[in-house]
Amino acid sequence: MALTFTVGYRLDPAIEILDLLRSRGVSATIFMSGIVFDQDQTRADAEAVLGIIAQRPDLFQLGQHGYSAGELAKLPADQVIAEVRGAECAMARYGVTQLGPYFSPPGGAWSPPLLSTLGSLGYSTSVLWDVDPLDWKPPGEGGPSAEQVTARVLDRVQPGSIVLLHLGGWNTLPALPAILDGLTARGLRPVTVAELLAE
Repeated sequence: MALTFTVGYRLDPAIEILDLLRSRGVSATIFMSGIVFDQDQTRADAEAVLGIIAQRPDLFQLGQHGYSAGELAKLPADQVIAEVRGAECAMARYGVTQLGPYFSPPGGAWSPPLLSTLGSLGYSTSVLWDVDPLDWKPPGEGGPSAEQVTARVLDRVQPGSIVLLHLGGWNTLPALPAILDGLTARGLRPVTVAELLAE
């Protein structure tokens, strides 16, 4: 199974999440938006995330999530291209020269024209998921507690699953140790999306 962590506008507590994964030797795929590199409140953490990924290529795989992390499926091709290239340019400033071929469409929204455009830009594999605990949603707006995030993942995960989590998820960090313990108890080993699809 694969753990994926998407980055939208919020990055707290991204560093702590990656440190936990790194300390436990857990693989994950990180899908970054570009806008976090252009916001004063997230730029430093976004740069640190890239640094951690670069230090541990044996654990972490980097993919793309567009520039603004907004849904792309209904946009014309020229706007999709601007979103993809904008994210590439934002990360190129920090030495990232290769983001393809994996792209996580924001909101899971896709269309045949979107996939065609992404493919023409070097993103041949769009990555969706079958387990989504909604950890991006703030608790004050009905978002899940850490216990609910854990339960939603462990109740639905199975061999071959792709789990959608967020580096800026509100209760992702406190849920993560129990998720990892639960995966181990079930005999499930997190791998990167590339490894999962290769198998």
